[in-house]
Amino acid sequence: MPDTRALLTYAYSKDRPNDALVGLYSGRGDFNNSPVTYTEYRWTEAHNIGLEVTHDISDTLRFTSMTGYQFGINNRRSIDYGTEGVVNGITGEDDNSIFTQELRLNYEADRWKWVAGVYGSREVWDGETDIVAFDAYQQSDSQHRRTSNLAVFGEASYEFAPTWFATLGGRLDYLKDKDHQQNYFGGIDSSPILTGDPTSLSELNFVPKVGLSKEFGENQTVGLTYTQGFRSGGSYFDRVTGSLGTYDPEYSQNIELSYKGTLLDERLTLNANVFYTKYDDQQVEIRPDPTIPGYRITSNAATSRAWGFEIEPTFAVTEQFTAFASIGYLNTKFLDFNHAALTVPQDGKAFPEAPEWSWGFGGRYEFENGIFVGADAKYTTSYNSRFGTKGMYKIDPRFILNAQTGFKKDNWEITAFAENLTDEKYFTIVDPDYSLPFGQAGKRRSFGLNIRTKF
Repeated sequence: MPDTRALLTYAYSKDRPNDALVGLYSGRGDFNNSPVTYTEYRWTEAHNIGLEVTHDISDTLRFTSMTGYQFGINNRRSIDYGTEGVVNGITGEDDNSIFTQELRLNYEADRWKWVAGVYGSREVWDGETDIVAFDAYQQSDSQHRRTSNLAVFGEASYEFAPTWFATLGGRLDYLKDKDHQQNYFGGIDSSPILTGDPTSLSELNFVPKVGLSKEFGENQTVGLTYTQGFRSGGSYFDRVTGSLGTYDPEYSQNIELSYKGTLLDERLTLNANVFYTKYDDQQVEIRPDPTIPGYRITSNAATSRAWGFEIEPTFAVTEQFTAFASIGYLNTKFLDFNHAALTVPQDGKAFPEAPEWSWGFGGRYEFENGIFVGADAKYTTSYNSRFGTKGMYKIDPRFILNAQTGFKKDNWEITAFAENLTDEKYFTIVDPDYSLPFGQAGKRRSFGLNIRTKF
């Protein structure tokens, strides 16, 4: 079948994504080890399988099927867990699997270009965690969640006048979620009885897209697009109040002006955009009672807006040397933030983890014998951390430098790399008002080797 192609992929990863929590002022990882050791390590394994099948029905119509399956295991354990004579500690495991299937048709001929399809997924999540503290107290949590998603989507572009294109599209999305969270808090018990009722929700959302674009020659396009978006709601069992809780979907409206093109005899590629987004019923993760470790809930607490721009040029200085850069500006603000658990007003403040400015630049030089060298750097201005004991805190700016070198020949490529080459020390989370002030340390200097081949 010469008009049919299939691609089967498999990927396996194993990682140690530790939180890297340290004392805010000491910088030590054992800041919370007295009188009880809570410092933990984590490891994950993930298997990803994908099958993509495409069939050209005609010169203008193509059918594509994309099937995916992912299974992951996430483990956490305090460093002393299981040591003889040690009662206190943390242990837990989350198992997650998701199956996805997408079927779509792509058409392109004359003045028309369109895509239409259906999408479905089924996700299963099972997790358990046990925490024993001060030789007397135990907290046990379990979660069993089943989520089904079904969507139909489509988008069409029509050249209504020479070099002018109108685009109209949308997605109808149905979600059904069943979640059973249970909790136990009390004395140490080898067979605790967990309590908590199941919760469920179902949603039907439609998000449209409208666009207008203009081509200037063969290599430059300016577009104006309006889109709506949403983030699904959820349900949970509040382990502190003992009540069932839900939060509604988050909705957004976005308008974007974009430019894509090549200049200077196609040596310079330039992508740029400016955008404005309005959020309603924004979902925010907060800490209703900061005195309870790990107690967080998600709530529809805010109405907000964000605007900014991005510019990304790439320039072929010579046939062997390519330079690139990026600049991004993001201005965010909570317009109306209402939640009784936060005593300090949040109206007018910027979003958590949303730096206002970011700059990046770098380059790569390829020698004729196959050796290449490269480097890149990124500067991020200060920003608000995620919510802590008394709201948000400032994260300091940082400058990260990376470098790469390697050899490429035929279907093989080997790369040695260094990340955070200057060993910049920085935090990504801070909470100076917690009973044990802490921060999450950013990734320190690291080295690695990557080998790739195509066959």
